[in-house]
Amino acid sequence: MYSDKISTYEVLLRRIGSTSFLENRRTQDMLLAVNNIIIQGRAPSSFKNLITEKRTADNPRRNFYLSIPKVNTTRYGLKSWRYAAAKYWNMLPRDIPSMAGSKDFLKKIRQSDFHV
Repeated sequence: MYSDKISTYEVLLRRIGSTSFLENRRTQDMLLAVNNIIIQGRAPSSFKNLITEKRTADNPRRNFYLSIPKVNTTRYGLKSWRYAAAKYWNMLPRDIPSMAGSKDFLKKIRQSDFHV
């Protein structure tokens, strides 16, 4: 695009006005998939089995938290989709999950930076 073979990937992304790194975009897509599963119910049953909403006795209604699954190994378990999806969903600021199912939710997720 710029015939620039010296600049880093991050510099080139900033040059075109994007801060969405590949890992960040994958995290955003993961959270949108969670939205489709728990809020809109639009997912295959195999995906629905990957996440579980966490309900507490003091708040039996939807509280927008997911149960983080126990993992057998830290090498693969912590990198699994179901673990990462629950972890990132629970890390969202409280106002974002409450918008789940709306266009504002999509906008907020796409504006969020999960790249560390």
